[in-house]
Amino acid sequence: MMAAKLSTIVAMAGLVVPAASFTLRAPARSAGTRSMARSQLKMDLPERTKKATLTVPSNIGVGTLAWGDPRRGFGETYNAGDIMGAYNTLVEGGVTFFDTAEVYGYQSMKQEMSSEQLLGNFADTNYKYTPMIATKYMPVLWANKLVGGGFRGGRRAVVNALEASLERMGRSYVDVYQVHFPFPYIGGNKALYEGLARCHERGLCNGVGVSNFNAKQVEVAYRELEKRGVPLVSNQVELSLCNQKALEDGTIDKCKRLGVTVLAHTPLAGGLATAKYTAMNPTGGKLGAKGKFRFETLQKFGPMHAALQTVAKRAGAREDMKITPTQVALNWVVAKGAVPLPGVRNTRDAEEVVGAVGWRLRAEDLELIDSAVEQGMAAPAKTKKANPMADRW
Repeated sequence: MMAAKLSTIVAMAGLVVPAASFTLRAPARSAGTRSMARSQLKMDLPERTKKATLTVPSNIGVGTLAWGDPRRGFGETYNAGDIMGAYNTLVEGGVTFFDTAEVYGYQSMKQEMSSEQLLGNFADTNYKYTPMIATKYMPVLWANKLVGGGFRGGRRAVVNALEASLERMGRSYVDVYQVHFPFPYIGGNKALYEGLARCHERGLCNGVGVSNFNAKQVEVAYRELEKRGVPLVSNQVELSLCNQKALEDGTIDKCKRLGVTVLAHTPLAGGLATAKYTAMNPTGGKLGAKGKFRFETLQKFGPMHAALQTVAKRAGAREDMKITPTQVALNWVVAKGAVPLPGVRNTRDAEEVVGAVGWRLRAEDLELIDSAVEQGMAAPAKTKKANPMADRW
């Protein structure tokens, strides 16, 4: 029974349990490098200011769900070297906010290649740039089955988990510590929020956030943390041209009223919101490949794909640069008041994200796109169950 429950929670977190162990190994991180990084961070700690709000550079960040995850292709279609190239391209291009979690790529933790471990390694190697890092706490009793440690419950478990995350990253603090998703917590929500507050008080995180919370849940979290003198700085929700539930149900509006920054995972809807996959090109240009989305879904979003291509051309003309439909889709999320967190696995992905920085959509662009989307949003899109997860978090 516990195995069944674990499978359900893993699915909620956007994870896939591997059928076999993963054996790819990374070069060992230098103990001296780790020590120097920690020492520098500890020296900087007194000068840091705990923030009441979250400001993300360039208004665009990156999600790292696929980093270290063999079931998403890590070790086969991309590797640590590919991701490091992406990381360097991103930070050099002004995209320095990275969203990770203790359970991302947990299958590769023994090889020191989980998402947190890779991110810490890249930051140590490319020390010229200081990334902003947000990680997450999985509030489930048996999360230790994935990442080690004791059973999850009570306020101390929250602190212990963050300390373990910091150890994996070779850091003394993160910019944001988030609750991964709303779930009945062992010890009660009081213990959960007290644990988060304690992390903040001890300087283990600059800010506290939540993830996948609706408007009512955000309000509760905000008030609970407020009682403890800790501001709620962020809420991470799913938002894309193809999934606007967070806009429609009042979640984003509630966050704006409370001064909570909205982070958007799955901003490209697994590729559906990029015009890469269309009714005329269902495989994304891969000859002989199986279509990723149902043909009727691609047909339904045909007007949106056409609008993205039109806006990309005219925005590129006025900005005197090449702009792609993917970059338009990311800037649509920004225009709706959220920070998109697209997934990247290689330098090509990273260049696409960097290309979305430094320009914005105009009112006429948004009007054209929104009008086209209305035709596709009249009925829920039917995509294969695994597809939306391709770009999640």
